[in-house]
This record gives sequence, C-alpha cells and structure tokens, in this order.
Amino acid sequence: MSKEDQQLMIDAGKAAQEAVLEYQIREAANAKAYLQSVGVQISQLEDEKEWIKVSMEKVWPEMADFVGGVAAINAFLKAAGKPAWKP
Repeated sequence: MSKEDQQLMIDAGKAAQEAVLEYQIREAANAKAYLQSVGVQISQLEDEKEWIKVSMEKVWPEMADFVGGVAAINAFLKAAGKPAWKP
C-alpha cells in the first residue's frame, strides 16, 4: 500500500472511531433518559478515585494476562493519553 493509501486508511479509522464514540455517548444518554422516565433510579458513583485505586491494585493484576499483559494495558493507556500502569 502506498504511503498515501496508508494515511487514508489511518484517517478513515480515526474518523470511524470518533463517529462510534459520539454514537455511544448519545445512545447512553438516551438509554439513561428512558430508564429514568420509566422510574428506574440511577445512582451516581461518589468516590470514583477510590474505585479506580482499588481496581488498579486488586483487579488489574488479576486480569492483566487475560487482556494481553501489562504491555497491552499500557499501550491502551498511552493511546488514551493516560499514564502507564506500574503494577
């Protein structure tokens, strides 16, 4: 594939990812609104930092191999603009 074609594929992939993310955010909001309209009570996590800390200390080490290892996790975190995980 030429460099131009490669760049077209990369750009198309990024555009598709952005469109999917926008769709997921919109549909999650629609689903939440519908559930609330039919009487479902939705709780909001108040101590998110504590849950993140516990998950990174307890859950991530147990699941790391299942999702491809520390390198795969850190590749995802890097792509998401987050700091690397150091188990």
